[in-house]
Amino acid sequence: MVMSDFYLMPYIDVPRFSDIVQIITRSRVLDSLSQSFKGFGLNGASCVQRLICEINSTPLKMGLLGDILNTIFLGEIEKSYNTFYSAQKVGRSKKSCKAYSAECPVSIFNFPSAFKSFIP
Repeated sequence: MVMSDFYLMPYIDVPRFSDIVQIITRSRVLDSLSQSFKGFGLNGASCVQRLICEINSTPLKMGLLGDILNTIFLGEIEKSYNTFYSAQKVGRSKKSCKAYSAECPVSIFNFPSAFKSFIP
């Protein structure tokens, strides 16, 4: 065997899947989403609460996007994250999510049309 038969690969530090999962937590996604809503001049926490409540009362059937959103919002939210835990509890009990609509005009069911009024 000749040394030229071997290929030397540079060391590439590839993160393990478990490291990625720890970085992307449900609470971090919810906080980021809340900040995004605030960027549109909306009450971020209330809009995320409404989103959580609505998806838990009526899971989305929108193909891949719906599956991703369902995975994020139907998963268990920790009780310590009380702001969003209570919205999930209301949605799962099939109670009305209208309590959150007073603070947030954007619904997952009118999402595209609702944001047209916020985009110049």
